[in-house]
Amino acid sequence: MKLTLNTVLTRGLAAGVAFGVALPAMSPVLAQDEEQMVEELIVVGSRRRDRSAADSPVPVDVISGDDFRNHGDTDMDSLLASLVPSYNVDQQPISDAGTVIRPASLRGLPSDATLVLVNGKRRHRGSVISFLGGGISDGAHGPDLSAIPAVALDRVEVLRDGASAQYGSDAIAGVLNLVLREDSSGGSVEAKWGRTGEGDGEATTLAANLGLPLMDTGFINLSMEYKQADPTSRSVQRGDAAGLIAAGNSNVRQPAAQIWGAPEIRDDVKLFANLGFDVGESSEIYAFGNWAQRTVEGGFFFRNPHTRGGVFRGPFFDAAGDDGSLVSWDGDTEAWYYHDGLVQGGSLTDGTVYGDANAATVATVKVADVGADAPTRTDAYGATVYSRCPQIVVTGNVADPAGVSAVAADPNCFSFIERFPGGFTPQFGGDVDDLSFAVGLRGEMANGWFYDVSGVWGTSKVEHFMHNTINPQLAGQGVNIPTTYFPGTYTETDRVFDINLSKALEGLGREGAPLHVALGFEWRDETFEREAGDMNSWFIDTREGGLADQGFGIGSNGFPGLAPRHAGENTRGSYAAYIDLETDLTDNFLVGGALRYENYEDFGNTVDGKLTGRLQIADNFAVRGAISTGFRAPTVGQSNVRNVTTAFNNGMLADEATLPPTHPIAVQKGASPLEPEESVNATVGAVFNVGQADVTLDYYHITVEGRIARTSFLALTPADLTALDNLGVADASSFAGVLFFTNDFDTTTKGVDLVVTMPVDLMEGDTDLVFVANRNNTTVDKRNPAIIDDLRVEQLKNTLPGNRMSLTANHTQGPWRFMGRYRHYGEFYGAPANVQPWGSTYDARWFLDAEAAFEVGNGLTFVVGGQNLLDEYPEETSQSAQGGVGMLYPENSPYGFNGAFYYFRAIWDFN
Repeated sequence: MKLTLNTVLTRGLAAGVAFGVALPAMSPVLAQDEEQMVEELIVVGSRRRDRSAADSPVPVDVISGDDFRNHGDTDMDSLLASLVPSYNVDQQPISDAGTVIRPASLRGLPSDATLVLVNGKRRHRGSVISFLGGGISDGAHGPDLSAIPAVALDRVEVLRDGASAQYGSDAIAGVLNLVLREDSSGGSVEAKWGRTGEGDGEATTLAANLGLPLMDTGFINLSMEYKQADPTSRSVQRGDAAGLIAAGNSNVRQPAAQIWGAPEIRDDVKLFANLGFDVGESSEIYAFGNWAQRTVEGGFFFRNPHTRGGVFRGPFFDAAGDDGSLVSWDGDTEAWYYHDGLVQGGSLTDGTVYGDANAATVATVKVADVGADAPTRTDAYGATVYSRCPQIVVTGNVADPAGVSAVAADPNCFSFIERFPGGFTPQFGGDVDDLSFAVGLRGEMANGWFYDVSGVWGTSKVEHFMHNTINPQLAGQGVNIPTTYFPGTYTETDRVFDINLSKALEGLGREGAPLHVALGFEWRDETFEREAGDMNSWFIDTREGGLADQGFGIGSNGFPGLAPRHAGENTRGSYAAYIDLETDLTDNFLVGGALRYENYEDFGNTVDGKLTGRLQIADNFAVRGAISTGFRAPTVGQSNVRNVTTAFNNGMLADEATLPPTHPIAVQKGASPLEPEESVNATVGAVFNVGQADVTLDYYHITVEGRIARTSFLALTPADLTALDNLGVADASSFAGVLFFTNDFDTTTKGVDLVVTMPVDLMEGDTDLVFVANRNNTTVDKRNPAIIDDLRVEQLKNTLPGNRMSLTANHTQGPWRFMGRYRHYGEFYGAPANVQPWGSTYDARWFLDAEAAFEVGNGLTFVVGGQNLLDEYPEETSQSAQGGVGMLYPENSPYGFNGAFYYFRAIWDFN
């Protein structure tokens, strides 16, 4: 529902609709006779066909396509985050697949709690599930808005209210409806170039839109966008890397071994088509679809050439032992095992050395015996050793050159320090393909019922790639070991068929006011497919005494490949039926209700309901509200995904696996099959005028029971590994810990949205002011502390800023247009690299954006502008985080950490 009421006052201009979120300008949306009062008709929030945003009983914000054009951002997620205060998306610098498709948040809930529609039809999910760096969206499986070019949009409708009873699962936080342009003539071409104040992050965008007639009564509207964006870096040199350099290691990457910044985006191409034409006098065939592709690449954590487990870190040498024998080291579980006369099998997990207090332990670099039939021997303390190779001792950050030379000279031996003497930092990315097509028939039957029958097919595919990394199991290839891998592909394919009917039944409301009835049926089919990576990315040397037995890591380091035994696809079907009613009980009192029945073939049935109302108390004051229930089934991907990534955990890198909750490892750590989450959403608000200012104020309260998300990191103990080995789970030893999806916590999210819009007389032009503010708070009401730890709770509660606001002024005078925006973000919590001791609350920040445009004539306009003109940055992280992982600014900053961005645009509009 639209939060404010703007009407045409003079000169045949339709007033801009008041938006319930931050809009840079109130743009005219309809031109009619100047004597009429015109309101924007909306699609979401009510199935009543004559509903406007201004008199809707629930908050709906309408953002025009021009509002998107008057901004310097280059993708849909960033644009929405700039225009909608309760919509958040961050940079995702080292975030696994989240770097490829960034998760977003509306009203403090994860990305898959917001339903996305295109022209009122359900948009397919992206193929990426957020595994790392997602904060509240960690584990979310939402759509990919970056595949949609902004130039294709006529407007975006943002329903900020629970709508599961109207539109089905996923609409807990609200609904985004992207309405495509329908122009049958004219068009525009735009070129945009910009870069940060630091001189990096250069971005170039070319976009165009063209409207053409289709037969006598139809249209076809075509849009395209092409973008390239360079990466940024806001890093400092890690402490361990700096120590290596100080010790004389010239092979460490400088100025930063590990990069924190925006990823590189290459060959970002987006095409969208929208068409429609009449069939007979009362029906229309419509169709729309898109094709998009892009390549996104970012970095991972630095691998220290002496200490990275499973690759570089060797066993500790006990110089005080009877024969100077090796001390065992399990590089995958990050645990030392000492064998001497005092302690057998002592484990070093807390920084304490177990064993002989007089023992002198010396670090070594891991050496692989790659010869045929690697021999085994038992040291003086009963430890099994698979090696006949020399040692490489590390002293004072220097690997003994003599030891390196001795290993290199022995054809049976190999150490990765030969190939990567300065360590390495894997580069990770994905090639994204997105394709969708929808076709439908709508019109009015002879009996007055309006019908809409449609089918939608959509697919998102990400083929992951890595380079500058290795699979340690391929150590036998020596210096020729491959460094480029393709770990696998995830594909999400959704199919939807629906039938919708609506009619205004006369004489059933007050004094004959119509009862607006809508009903319909929907069938959905969702498929999540996992394709195996290339063999090098998942190969395991399983020979007796082979590289697995020697303790080397498994799979392409950083993101192990998906083996064929873990590939496959899972499909789930569902169907739903709904009824939606709305009428005016009196001249001033509107009520509505909806019921929706859904059946999932793997979760059974659910019925959700919604009640809405709007009371016009005075000419300039109305109150409105809604209460609804929601139901969100876990996605097919969340129930079946398997992913392994390297994350920073407890101060060191560790391979952590996200496993299906039915996997034996997950079950051993307490997992149970996923169930749907249930929610109750209540909204109450007021719409009123104060002088020339239109004001809307809405309070929301959302409870979610059995919320679906990933657990905290759960370490695998030696006892776990032994039990799993007895179950025949061969790859368990390669994981330091696991995570899985769970329903083991409940949350309450509540907040307030305030929107004030006001025209101002300024000089000889037209000026609009828009002030928007959001206050949001989440509490964790119940949890299972065994799998949801304190850090996860803190992230759920405080990762997002508690408040956001902006004040925007848009002034037009003759050929000139000026825009200025002041943005505020409140305090937020961040734990760099998920290390709780490094966690901190970061201070609030204000930002200034501005843009100036001049129309030179013949439809040509030049624009210069900047975001964050004062070059503000977040508060810096702790010295521990900077020294530990080179992170200068918090990775989850809601406004990024790139500083100022300046841009220039040229726009040509033609008829």
